[in-house]
Amino acid sequence: MEQEQEHNFVALEDQMSWVPIEDIFPWEKNPRHNDEAVETLAASIKLFGFVAPIIVQLSSNRIMAGHTRWKACRLLGRKKARVVFADFDDDKAAAYAIADNKTAELSSWDNNILPGLLADLKEKDVDLSSIGFSKDELTNLFLEKEDGVNDPWEEWVGMPEYENEDKKSFAHVIIHFDDVAAISEFAKLLDQKVNENTKSIWYPKKDWDKTEDYRY
Repeated sequence: MEQEQEHNFVALEDQMSWVPIEDIFPWEKNPRHNDEAVETLAASIKLFGFVAPIIVQLSSNRIMAGHTRWKACRLLGRKKARVVFADFDDDKAAAYAIADNKTAELSSWDNNILPGLLADLKEKDVDLSSIGFSKDELTNLFLEKEDGVNDPWEEWVGMPEYENEDKKSFAHVIIHFDDVAAISEFAKLLDQKVNENTKSIWYPKKDWDKTEDYRY
C-alpha cells in the first residue's frame, strides 16, 4: 500500500508528450525569479534540443517546474514543448515547485575538475555561452588553467614571512571613573592623554618607533 501511495506522487512516463506552448500556464505564485536565465537557456535549447521536460499539474495544466524552459521556448518561437504531467493536488504541486528550485541550490562545483572539462569543450569548439556561466566566471576559471595555478596558496611560496609579536604587559588594572572630570584628573596624574574614548594605555608612557612594536 505504501508503494502505491508513493507512486501517485511521481510523474508517469506514459503521460509525457509534446504539448502546445499556449496550452500550459505558469504558476501565478511562482516565487522564483528566472527572467535573467531565459536567454541562456534558450541558447542551450538551440544547442542541445529540448531534453528536460516541463513538469505540469495534470488537473490544471499549470507549470510546477520548468518556468524558465517555457519562457525560453516562447522566446525561440517554438510552438510545442516536451511535457510530463503529474497528478498532484494543489498543495503537492506547490511543494514540488518549491522543492525543485531549492534542491538545485544545494550542490556545488568541484573547481579542481570543472576548469579542465570546460577547457576541453572549448578546444572542441563547443559554444560555452549556452552552458550558463557568465563571461567573468569563465574568465576566472580559464585563468587558473592558463596560468597553471591550481592552488591559490602556491602564489605565496617564497614570499617573506611577517611575524607580529604581541607586546604583553606585566599586569593590567581596570579603572572605573565617575565622570569626565575624574578622567581628566587621572590623565594629569599620569601625564598622559586620556579621555572617555581611551581603551588602553601604557605606564610609564611608551613611544613606539617601529611598526612591529604596535599591538594589533
